[in-house]
Amino acid sequence: MVKIRDLRCIWCDSAEHGQRDCAELKEALRCDLVYYEGGRIHPMDSKKPLRPNFRNGGMKKVLEESVALQRNYATTVGKRIGEAIGRKDS
Repeated sequence: MVKIRDLRCIWCDSAEHGQRDCAELKEALRCDLVYYEGGRIHPMDSKKPLRPNFRNGGMKKVLEESVALQRNYATTVGKRIGEAIGRKDS
């Protein structure tokens, strides 16, 4: 039996189109959220390419989760710095 490949967009994980026709990927590129290097998609703030994430939201979800983690880390560090400064002023 021949298995037919399940073609999906690597960016948004849609089965309706490939990455060449993905409007969301084109928008991410236009807004400088990601770039191509060596045929791979990289986030603007990293030299490390995004990992494929088929059947789990695509590379778009990987990028969104990474940004959410960075924001959470920045908020946590900011709070700690604020607390440290507040203690010194007392």
